[in-house]
Amino acid sequence: MNVRSICWRIKIFAFGFLYLVQAWFIKISNQMSSVLFPEIKSHKILTDKEIGSILKCADFFTKFFTLHTGRKCFFRSYIMGNLLRKEGIPAVMNIGLFTHQQTRKRRGHCWLTLNDEPFKEKRDPFIMFPVDLGAGYNGIRYWTDGINPKIEK
Repeated sequence: MNVRSICWRIKIFAFGFLYLVQAWFIKISNQMSSVLFPEIKSHKILTDKEIGSILKCADFFTKFFTLHTGRKCFFRSYIMGNLLRKEGIPAVMNIGLFTHQQTRKRRGHCWLTLNDEPFKEKRDPFIMFPVDLGAGYNGIRYWTDGINPKIEK
């Protein structure tokens, strides 16, 4: 590992921590509308190792600093999305809401897409959230299962 690589990893870690703090502020203030990703100034091609470092950073902060939040997917997507966009990768944050069939309560999930494909997701979120509600002014795409719990009983 050379000095440039070490400096890059330190920078990723520092920005990862900054994005963790921002995500906590958004969660505490319950202001999802204040989520803003950095603009992409230039497109870059990251190596698999560099993308792996970004994933490890986001996973580290999510694992150790978001215990019992119930919103780990938001923290992970927010941190990882900001880091990828900062490095020139056009990641898009997605937020989906679905209605639990038995309880009729709404549940949610956050994930990233790259080129309209889910990024590092275990399950395909488009199966759970088939209805695209479009993007907000902040660039976040919103999805739903199409069920309105107030109407459909």
